[in-house]
Formats: sequence, C-alpha cells, structure tokens
Amino acid sequence: MGLESIEFCKNIGIKFFRSFLFKSRTKIYSFQGLGKDGINILKLIKHNYPEIKLICEVSTIQQYEIIKDYIDVFQIGARSMYNTELLTFLGKENLPIILKRHFGSTINEWLHMAEYYLFSGGRKILLCERGIKSFETSYRYSFDILSSSIISKVSKIPVIADPSHPSGDNSIVSNLSMAAIAAGFKGLIVETHPDPSKALSDSKQQLNHTQFMKLFEKMKNLKNL
Repeated sequence: MGLESIEFCKNIGIKFFRSFLFKSRTKIYSFQGLGKDGINILKLIKHNYPEIKLICEVSTIQQYEIIKDYIDVFQIGARSMYNTELLTFLGKENLPIILKRHFGSTINEWLHMAEYYLFSGGRKILLCERGIKSFETSYRYSFDILSSSIISKVSKIPVIADPSHPSGDNSIVSNLSMAAIAAGFKGLIVETHPDPSKALSDSKQQLNHTQFMKLFEKMKNLKNL
C-alpha cells in the first residue's frame, strides 16, 4: 500500500511524503509504527524514488540515529514539542524540521520552542498547525485558523497546516484544507491511502486517492485565483 501511494504522489508532482516508523499514541495498545522493521521499506523508497523527499517523526535522539540515513525532513510531533534536548540537537546539526504545535500550547509557547532550534543554529524549520484542545467535542481538535496570520506578524518562519488530524473525518478534510490555504498557510500535510479502511492508523481521517485528486485540483484552482 505504501509504495502505491508513493507512485500516486510522484505521478501528480508531489515531492514530499510522510513515512513514519515511529508514532507516539495516547493509548499504548494502538498501532505505534513499524519501528526498525520499516527500515527496509525506507531503503526501497529511496532506491526507486530518489526524487521523493521523506519525512519521518522522531521523538528521541535515539530514533533519529536509526533513520538519519534515509530521511530528509524530521518532524517533531505535538507530544514532543516541548522536547528541548531534541530541538537543540537538531538545531546544532541544522537539520530540516517540521515543528507541530502541541494541542495544549499557546502560539507564544510554540514559538518559544522553535527558538531552541534556532538558537542552536538551525535555519531549516516549518511550523505546523494541527489544532488545539477546546471544550468542543464534535470533532477531534479545534483548528486555529488565525495562527499563521498571528505568527507572520512576529516571525518569518513559514506555517503549514495539517487538516487531517484535527478533523478526524475525511469528509471535512477538503473544506478545512481550502480554508487553511485561504487563511495564509503556506502548505498542507494531507493523509491519503489507496484503501483507508485497511490503514493501520487513523483510517477515518484519510482520503482515498480519488478524494485526494479532487482536493488537489481544488488547490490548484485556488492558487490560480
């Protein structure tokens, strides 16, 4: 399934692909990634699709050491946003990172964590809005549509959006994606799978390839407005 999605993304010109081997979960019994067993898949992707840049989440320096030879961009997940040791390490190496917002953090706290990376010498950073907790319970997280605009007033760090995670429902991912781009976010992380019902994680929020293509065409039309 993973290689089918890689082929799909390559054919429509997408150059960045998330390939998580480690996925921290609230519930210990939930699927938490293939771990080291996924290394051979990364090797296969890098060999057959050298034009594709791979993104992988890391929550420890030990995880970084396992995947560093195969990954182009390192994602710091929401639960790891406050991991100053990891941010400092990646900053000293000037490695490309995506820093996701913790679901309980303010914008200022998010920017303060980015400073650990920047202060250490890192200059290759994107921030990613993925929603915050509120009293609303009809969807997973409240997407802060204003965060990119607020950050642009005080920082030059680009902010992208993850519309899949806060919605938790693939039927509203497209609308949230359009809203994010219209609100000034510089890019999107959207989950797609050839058959979401067979996905090992977060199947309800993933678009199948037909749904993704419809969104992709909408994005291109919006860009041309």
